[in-house]
Amino acid sequence: MLCPIATCWRRLTQVVGDRTMGARILANMSHQANYLGQAGRALMLARASVEGGKEAATPRARALFSAHEARALSTAQDRTGAARAMNEAEKFFERADGADDPEWLSYMDEAELMGEFCHCFRDLGQRAEALRFARRAVELTDPKYARTLGLCRLVLAQSQLMSGDLEAAVATAALAVEAGDALQSARFRRYVGDFHREVSAHATHPAVQRFSGQVRDAMSRMGDE
Repeated sequence: MLCPIATCWRRLTQVVGDRTMGARILANMSHQANYLGQAGRALMLARASVEGGKEAATPRARALFSAHEARALSTAQDRTGAARAMNEAEKFFERADGADDPEWLSYMDEAELMGEFCHCFRDLGQRAEALRFARRAVELTDPKYARTLGLCRLVLAQSQLMSGDLEAAVATAALAVEAGDALQSARFRRYVGDFHREVSAHATHPAVQRFSGQVRDAMSRMGDE
């Protein structure tokens, strides 16, 4: 008897007529479940995506699916599993060039992979690795992708805060908020709110006070539009 996730994948592939696309949809569902804090469901969906993409997906697609599995495992605080999934994603990505990838996969570049990894290390509380990968993600992300760059900057800010560098963390977060276009994203606003709460323990620090004012002003401007 098929499990509900496997049945879902089979139905998806029947509807779209594309096994790789079916696996991608499951990966996207895993990503959303992870965002909502549903680690168990995110992991089931991600693993179904990985399994579903085994036979037909290109190495770049399989890197994406393994990266989403790593994200779910990181949320679940499974360090061993997350390390294994990240290693698999990295190995698949190394073989990505030259493959005949579908057009929808063009966004899956090194910046995207580094962005997924820095989220993993942040969630696992691995400060040094979170800093290293977040810095790399920020360096590689094209500024035209304002939301993605803003999210990576906020993960970098959280990583800097975990490392005890309050002023650097606030400066990085302020730079993210400064790019106002990203504030249209509910996910980005949540990241801003999460970071703001994390620095609230230092509410009397001048840099934190300036950042709080910046956030209030940015949100107010958005509300006036």
